[in-house]
Amino acid sequence: MTDVAGAVRAVVLDLDDTLFDTSGTLIGPANREAAAAMIGAGLTGTIEAVARRRMALSRAHPSDDPDALTVRSFGLEGRDDVAAAGRRAFYSRTIRSIEPFPETIGVLESLAGRVELCLLTTGSPATQQRKVDLLGIERFFAEVVLVDIAAENKLDALASLQRRRGWASDDVVVVGDRIDREIAAGRRLGMWTVRMAHGEGRHMTPTGPEQQAHYTIAGIDGLLHVLEDIAATGDSPARAMGEVDAL
Repeated sequence: MTDVAGAVRAVVLDLDDTLFDTSGTLIGPANREAAAAMIGAGLTGTIEAVARRRMALSRAHPSDDPDALTVRSFGLEGRDDVAAAGRRAFYSRTIRSIEPFPETIGVLESLAGRVELCLLTTGSPATQQRKVDLLGIERFFAEVVLVDIAAENKLDALASLQRRRGWASDDVVVVGDRIDREIAAGRRLGMWTVRMAHGEGRHMTPTGPEQQAHYTIAGIDGLLHVLEDIAATGDSPARAMGEVDAL
C-alpha cells in the first residue's frame, strides 16, 4: 500500500455494517426480540407481524425511531413505554458469536502503524463493547468510543474525539454506512467521508450536501484505494465535494 501518512493522519471507523455484517447476522433476531418486548408491554399482534412492521418502517424512515413508529402504526398513541421496551430489547442484547468481514482484519493490519485508527460506534455501550470483544479488533485502535444511542450523538462524539487527539479536519477520514450519522458528522466537521454501501444504510438517499460522502465503497477493502487516492490527489475535503463511484 502507498504511504498515506503525509495526507491522512487518522481514520475513524464505524462498527456495524462497516467491519462486520450486522444486517445479515443480527438485525433479524433483534427485530423479533424488540417485537416480543413491545407485545409484552401492551402492543397487540404476533411477533412475526410486529417484527415485519418494525423492519419495514426502519427501512422507510431510517433516520426516525422505528420503535415509536411501530407503536403508532398499531394505534397506541402516547405509549412511550411500549416503544422504550422495544428499543431496550433491540439494542441491549446478548450476542454470542459474530465474525468480521473477510477483508476486515487484513485492512486493519495494513493501516495499523500508518495512521491513527479509532473506532466510533453507536448503540448500547455494553452491547457494542461485546461486539468489539467477539470480533477481536480492539488491539488495532488507539481509541474505542462507545456512543450511547439513548443519550449522545455521533457528531458530538466525533468532535470530542477530534479535540482529544488534536487532529486537523483535513487529516481525518471517517468511514461508515449511515449517511445520517457518521457521514453527516464527518462532513459537518470538514473531514473526509467514506460511505460503506452495505446493510440497512445502503437504502438511504442523501437529503442534503452534508449526507453526500466524498467516496463510496462496496467493501471495506475499498478503503485502501480511497486512502491512496487522497494521498495521490493532494486535495482537501472542502475542495473535493463530489461523490466518487464505488471502489
